[in-house]
Parts: sequence; C-alpha cells; structure tokens
Amino acid sequence: MHLSKKSNTKLYNDALKKQALNPIGLNKAINITHSVEGYNASCGDEITIHLELVDDNTRINDIAFETESCAICRASASLLCQSVEGLTNEKVASITKQLQIILKDTNLDNQIELSKLNLELLSPISQFPSRVNCALLPWETLIDVFSEK
Repeated sequence: MHLSKKSNTKLYNDALKKQALNPIGLNKAINITHSVEGYNASCGDEITIHLELVDDNTRINDIAFETESCAICRASASLLCQSVEGLTNEKVASITKQLQIILKDTNLDNQIELSKLNLELLSPISQFPSRVNCALLPWETLIDVFSEK
C-alpha cells in the first residue's frame, strides 16, 4: 500500500496512516468458523472478514481480515479488529449503526461521538462523503456474517 506525501492531511491524519500501514488483524491466523466478503463498488475496496464465533455464533472470540483496499478501509478494518473481540452480534450491530450515523451526518460533533466508541481517528472522514463507504465497509461486512447464520 502506498500513501503519497501529498495525501490530504485533513483526511489522512497520522493515527489513520499508522493504522493503515500496520493494520491489526491483517492476515492474522485464527481458528476460522465464519468468513464474509464485502465490496465497495465506488472505490474498488475488497475485504474478507474471518471470525471465530462462540456462544452459538453470537459472540466474536477472534477476528482477522484480508483486503485489497484504500488506506481508509484498511485503517477502519484494523480498528474493527481492535474493537469487537469479545462482543456480541447485537453490540457490534449497535456500534455499526452509531458509526453509520456519525460518519454520514456532517453536522454532528463527530469527534466527541466517535471518541465514545474509541474510533475518533475516523472523524475527518465525515467531511469527505465519497470516502464514508470506505470506512464503513469492514463494519457493514462484519454485520453481514450474522445475517447469514
């Protein structure tokens, strides 16, 4: 993955770049019980989320991903892997719904709202509507695995 020095610093903050360049969960070896693929037609991002689900497939025990994607999608997937381990499908769905609202509403003080979810480094993305789907792809793809049960 290449991040140009000319990248928009408003969009690509240092924390986002760090997550994109050294993503947690990328190609991580886990005991896979479920996998789901996602695709962002507007950007070309592709992601596969691998999960080890427990408790009748309602709780995430471990998570990993593979991707061919932009820096925003990759960073968001890294945050996903750091945020959802141990959570139930209901909690993940709730976080994803909140993230969708926060990133799509440019009038919200999204820095405060995202900090409640420990996802504040995604806050600049709401100012770039064409990139919101890049950030949401890993989260929305993860939700798909629970609807496939």
